[in-house]
Amino acid sequence: MRIPWSERFRVEAEERGLRWNCESCVHFTGEERCAHDFPTQNHRAARYADGGVDVLFCKEHELA
Repeated sequence: MRIPWSERFRVEAEERGLRWNCESCVHFTGEERCAHDFPTQNHRAARYADGGVDVLFCKEHELA
C-alpha cells in the first residue's frame, strides 16, 4: 500500500508508535531482501528520515 507522506502522518505515526519499516518486521534479515525475498530498499526507515516520499507498506509486514 502506498500513501502520500504528510506532516499529519508523521505526527500521528509518532504519537501512536506506528511501525511500518522493515526494521520493525519479523521478516527483516538486515539484508537487501527480507526472508520472503522481497526487496527492502523502499521500506527501510532511512528512506523516510527527510520526509517528502510516499509511505510504502509491505503486504508481508508482521511485527515481532
